[in-house]
Amino acid sequence: MSARSQGFDGRESDSPQLDKVIHLVMAVTDAGTAVSVDIDGGNELFECPTAVGLDPDGRVRLDDSDQGVRGFVYAVGDPRGLGLADGRVVRAEDLVAGFVHALTSMLSDLYSLPADARCTLLHPAGLSADSVAALRDALDYVGLPDCSLSPATSENPAVAVRAATSHRSSPATSAASDKAFAAMVSDSAAGRTPRTL
Repeated sequence: MSARSQGFDGRESDSPQLDKVIHLVMAVTDAGTAVSVDIDGGNELFECPTAVGLDPDGRVRLDDSDQGVRGFVYAVGDPRGLGLADGRVVRAEDLVAGFVHALTSMLSDLYSLPADARCTLLHPAGLSADSVAALRDALDYVGLPDCSLSPATSENPAVAVRAATSHRSSPATSAASDKAFAAMVSDSAAGRTPRTL
């Protein structure tokens, strides 16, 4: 047991933590994202849109509003990048890595996750080896060097996450958990301080 722990965002928490096995599994597709949070075999499944906003300083944030950038996962590894409405050109893998970082930060706040929580990102199975390497580089750059990459077994993100976590118990989805998660994503997109649950 430790008296202090750090979340994915590096902030310390005074809440006592028991030694727990914690694992996040995310399947990110252009159609949507599913996340399983497994804490000592108790799973919860969340789903959200794969949508981001880009701040003037280049920081990626969750943004499910009409102005959010969508449809970028397919372009991971494309050296031409993606042209945004404001004229900027960005690498798709940077958007994916920023999205994963923002999502893990939000989940870290929600669950008081320690920095050593395991993370697996399930990417579309059709990505080339060069595209996967570009995504790995982008994840390293945003501070997620320990987030492992694996190809998804399904194009449906919820099915892919369930398959990846099937050796544990099956993730439960509840209307209450999806509603709370959707509220947090909405708060993040609007720039509001996340609600505490």
